[in-house]
Amino acid sequence: MKQSSSSWVLPAIALVIIGFLLLRWYNMRTETVAEPINFAEGVQIENLSQDELDSVAQGADDVETAPLTTPQMAEGQTDEESSQEGNMDEAAVMSGGVIRYNVEGDKVLFNVFAQAPEMTEGMYQVWLREVEGEGLKKAFTLEMGKGGWSGSAAAPTSSLPFEIVVSKEMTDDDALETVLLEGTIEKPAEMASPEATPSAE
Repeated sequence: MKQSSSSWVLPAIALVIIGFLLLRWYNMRTETVAEPINFAEGVQIENLSQDELDSVAQGADDVETAPLTTPQMAEGQTDEESSQEGNMDEAAVMSGGVIRYNVEGDKVLFNVFAQAPEMTEGMYQVWLREVEGEGLKKAFTLEMGKGGWSGSAAAPTSSLPFEIVVSKEMTDDDALETVLLEGTIEKPAEMASPEATPSAE
């Protein structure tokens, strides 16, 4: 009698342990799948080769453009009023700019060009910002050239679309300070999902 009662105890314990391990594995897998990729961690900024830089900066046939404009002000507010209230640093107000970009393989190459006054202190910093999100990635500082301020880099196409933000920074850290210009690099039409592309017959 004792032998028959103990014969099912070990299998029962083994089943309980297996069930617990399976449940734990399933929960861990579900959490991993559901966890979104952090935009700042997922975007890797790369320097462009000289050929890539020339291609984007000179505006080849396959290069797209997007405008850089000042952030929207409060309704009815003028530039002068905004500057007086301290929302814009009058010495660093930009007159605008442009983003030139094109997709090569799994990278989007982009050049940021802006018209702005020279700075006696601080820097003009370019950031990548998640569209409809709060993710932010520090990219590069703009350098003064013949025609204005510019800088170039590459980012993975998996991050498209994303916003380009130009800011005035007094401290070289990971905190965004004064936003001066904004623009968006959209996902190209050819990168649409396969379902949306008609199959060739």
